[in-house]
Amino acid sequence: MAETSEADLGDPPELVRFSRKEFEALVAPHLERTLDCCDTLLRGQDIEWSGISRILLVGGTTRIPLVARALGERFERPVRSVEDPELAVSFGASLTFAAAPPVVPLPEPSPEREASISLQAAIDAAAEGAVVRVAPGIYRGALRIEKPLSLVADRGDERERAVIESTDKPALAVAASGVRIAGLALHAETAISALSTIQLNLTVVLVTGAVGRFGTAALAGYGIASRLDYLLIPLLFGLGTSIVTMVATNVGAGNIARAKQIAWLGTFVGAGF
Repeated sequence: MAETSEADLGDPPELVRFSRKEFEALVAPHLERTLDCCDTLLRGQDIEWSGISRILLVGGTTRIPLVARALGERFERPVRSVEDPELAVSFGASLTFAAAPPVVPLPEPSPEREASISLQAAIDAAAEGAVVRVAPGIYRGALRIEKPLSLVADRGDERERAVIESTDKPALAVAASGVRIAGLALHAETAISALSTIQLNLTVVLVTGAVGRFGTAALAGYGIASRLDYLLIPLLFGLGTSIVTMVATNVGAGNIARAKQIAWLGTFVGAGF
């Protein structure tokens, strides 16, 4: 219906004939919802239609004359078409790919070469906005990123993952905005992480010995209270898991300020328990 006023759909004897006016009546509700989505998208970004110089039509359905007419009437902006609207998106994708930052290759971990050194070296050598691809394997040693870039794990076998391990500090420290992390597993085992568990159990042992001097009734009362305290542990672990997930997600998205806000809020909530 892009070039003719009438069209035949189907083969005889199931021939359907309708006019452009009938066709436009059928697609008008769907087109109206599409225009509403366009309006919502711009307003969500605090952009006024008066600031748009022109509307560029892409996609095969934009060949329908009603589309250009409805856009122009609704938003009062000049409407422009391209020679091959069906190919406009793929052309744009190819241009974007051609202008993409270079990918920094990373040698796979091997016994002869310290994996953590090669990974940190690749991060340090990468240009801002580059993509550092990490081969599956275990990388021991904390990493620090001080520039906007992407750290992406290559997909290997489903059982293979790229794991960053650290025993003395957080496995990954991000000191820049615009950092994207994808597909990496972070493991940090520090003495501080076990301090809370050791302190809790040691406190219970010492206090139990002290309370035992006051008789069985006092010991039973303290025993009940300490067990109730242990019941709070799963709640704190559940809270901590969700907070770590949200913080990691925002760090990966480059929202460092929001990640810090979530971390502080989780700290205060956990202290309330």
